[in-house]
Amino acid sequence: MILVLLPLVILLYRNGPEELGQFVDARKDRSQIEKGIVDTGTGNAPPEQDPESLTLAQAARTRSYYILGLSNIIWAMSGTGVLFYLYTLCEERGLPEGTASWMFKIMGMTMLAMQLSGGVLADFFRLDRLFGWGTVMIAGSLAWLYFDPSELGAQVFAGLFGGGQGMLISVSGVAWLRFYGRQHLGSIRGAVWCGTVAGSGCGPLMMGWVKDATGSYDQAILCFASAMMPLAIAAWFIRPPQARNLTTESE
Repeated sequence: MILVLLPLVILLYRNGPEELGQFVDARKDRSQIEKGIVDTGTGNAPPEQDPESLTLAQAARTRSYYILGLSNIIWAMSGTGVLFYLYTLCEERGLPEGTASWMFKIMGMTMLAMQLSGGVLADFFRLDRLFGWGTVMIAGSLAWLYFDPSELGAQVFAGLFGGGQGMLISVSGVAWLRFYGRQHLGSIRGAVWCGTVAGSGCGPLMMGWVKDATGSYDQAILCFASAMMPLAIAAWFIRPPQARNLTTESE
């Protein structure tokens, strides 16, 4: 695999859209082209300047940063928790053999569909609405899984959770860039990914602890749903921050 992928990476990988003569969201800086800074034939160009980019400290003072971050953390926590114990959960509820396997397939297909379409939809619809629908699907799937222990309930959960997961992944990637810019994107997303990884590890731990304490996974699923519900409401109110105001405050 290395022999196949490494040449492709060397030949095709680019560090930024400027190396292809493009800019973020397919925008072209006409002034740079006219000045000859951008070579439209070869695609050579300096990195696009982004004066509105926020630092990690500035992003951490915005409400949307915590809504985006916590939504990803709770989604990762609940997803790894439920999926880690999915086979034993189905067995505990007396579901037919093969239910868990079908749930993985349903979840994968809906996630793929929404992840591919989410990026396209982000070009035409507001990010707060798309992100809101994604979090609503996650919260709704967990609530459905808690209240409906049937095979149909398990399938509905898989479809909603997979779709919401795909929407969150695609829309979050767009939101980080549009809200906070490119210059400090690594530190901003890196801080959130630390929490996301920690949440992923805590999910199975919480599910196992609740199972040992109560003899059922239901209370853990209810906790996940309860944690996601407020975020499913707050997600509809994410907004791009005012970079200039934050810069003035930091000075």
